[in-house]
Amino acid sequence: MKLRFLKQFLLCCAIMLVGSSCVKRARFDDRDRLKIKIQLARLADVPIPLGNKPVLEYIDDNSFAYLQDESLDLTAYYRAEMDQYGWNLFGAFEGLEQVLVFEKPHKLVSIVIRKQQDQNFVMILTLDK
Repeated sequence: MKLRFLKQFLLCCAIMLVGSSCVKRARFDDRDRLKIKIQLARLADVPIPLGNKPVLEYIDDNSFAYLQDESLDLTAYYRAEMDQYGWNLFGAFEGLEQVLVFEKPHKLVSIVIRKQQDQNFVMILTLDK
């Protein structure tokens, strides 16, 4: 059962990342800021480092994406911080992007990290079990 959820979750990651190489920066209006705040509240149990720049095109009910300065080792950050928030590392995959999958009894979270020029593009995907 867990394997089926993991396969569906990783397939969702791959589909959402197909177009992530062309990330645009945009100015946010009040509606955009509210959308970002709501999604951050939904992800209250997932740490997000300071200094991030949200990418509005990839923010919805089950995902949140941001750009982060490359100076922070995000893989080490999430491995350490997710444990503090009660998450267990379920799997880790490395390739063009790094994928970390964490689980709690009621939820799966996949964190996808892709280097882009001098920044990291990070997408957080959630799935309720």
